[in-house]
Amino acid sequence: MNLVGEGERRFSAAEGSAVLAARPARDDLRPDAKLPDDTRLWVALQDASGGVWGGCVFDVDEIVKTLEAGRRALKGE
Repeated sequence: MNLVGEGERRFSAAEGSAVLAARPARDDLRPDAKLPDDTRLWVALQDASGGVWGGCVFDVDEIVKTLEAGRRALKGE
């Protein structure tokens, strides 16, 4: 069953990802400036874990790896 589509066309999740990746981002698309800190943190952790399509479960190893890389980059290593 294909749940991804555009107009009358239906395709696999992989094809859907390619279609979405090819679309330009909207100029007016940005986080609400009033997002609570806990929501902002959740978003950052999801992003570091591979995003919502990564299973919506935190990947602790990936988060730690990302934090460590960020620390090294900030120190200029």
